[in-house]
Amino acid sequence: MNKRHGVIRTLLKSIHSVKGPVGGLKLHARHWKPEAPSTRGVIAAGTLDPPDSNQTSEPCPSAGDTLSEGKGKWDGKLQVGEYIEFFGASPRSGHIHLFNLGTSGTCTKLAPSQEHPDNFVAPGSDFKLPSAQHLAREVLPEGYFHVTEPVSAEHGEPERLLVILTIDDIDLQIEDLHDKLEGRDLLTRSVSRGPSFGGPAKKGKTKLFRMPSERWEYGLLEMEVIGK
Repeated sequence: MNKRHGVIRTLLKSIHSVKGPVGGLKLHARHWKPEAPSTRGVIAAGTLDPPDSNQTSEPCPSAGDTLSEGKGKWDGKLQVGEYIEFFGASPRSGHIHLFNLGTSGTCTKLAPSQEHPDNFVAPGSDFKLPSAQHLAREVLPEGYFHVTEPVSAEHGEPERLLVILTIDDIDLQIEDLHDKLEGRDLLTRSVSRGPSFGGPAKKGKTKLFRMPSERWEYGLLEMEVIGK
């Protein structure tokens, strides 16, 4: 584990200390080999080691037209070269901010962006990535997210999708999670909007943790990346 992974672990520890070890947002991922769509697998938060490896399910059945096409096998592993898409559901209305915490130890902010500023979700409704609302497939080189190296065994870390739901319509940037978190925006950085919380920034306390805990929620999906 390098220093960048240490920052990510510190961030997650801080989130857990404020909101608990299990987030309130439900998250799933579906992944498959581009040349063999029938190899679809499904990963869900909290099921890195499913009790029954033969269990099949169809999570978030209303999250677009793709999950309704067929069931997938529950697992917890992504293979380099696979395509991946994400699905989620929130128990309350708010604004979602999506971040990829990669196996390299860097963070990529996926949404919102200036190109896709609409990040509102209604309670109980499903959201999907990529999607026309949050991140159009056209902006991704292959139309889907593409699993790349490094593999998890290199640093002992999984690929993570972190979703923060804020009740208020605010901007939440990478540095608002942790001031030493390294990364970039996938598209154009979203513009500043909404209220600020708790006055000026305090040393060691970023914007996320200056918000009242009842004004935000989170979801975390961890996925092991293996080689081809």
